[in-house]
Amino acid sequence: MVATATNDTPFRVETNPNVILTSLNIHCYNNPCYYGNAYVLQGKIEANGVVWFDNPNGIRISDFLFQNVVAGSNTTIVIVGVKKV
Repeated sequence: MVATATNDTPFRVETNPNVILTSLNIHCYNNPCYYGNAYVLQGKIEANGVVWFDNPNGIRISDFLFQNVVAGSNTTIVIVGVKKV
């Protein structure tokens, strides 16, 4: 899954709540971004950085929101992972 910010508002990489992964890596390219959920965006990924999550019960990708750290500096997010079966 890949998404590039087109403005400075929070965005989702995946909107389908049925996409659930047990392990995932979030790669951030071009510019740093904040990440979090609908309540708070407090995590930060630096440009060319990676964060990862593991949960055997599943992680719903549509719960993740991302936002540019610097206005006008659009980030690209790539999520790779293992789909829950």
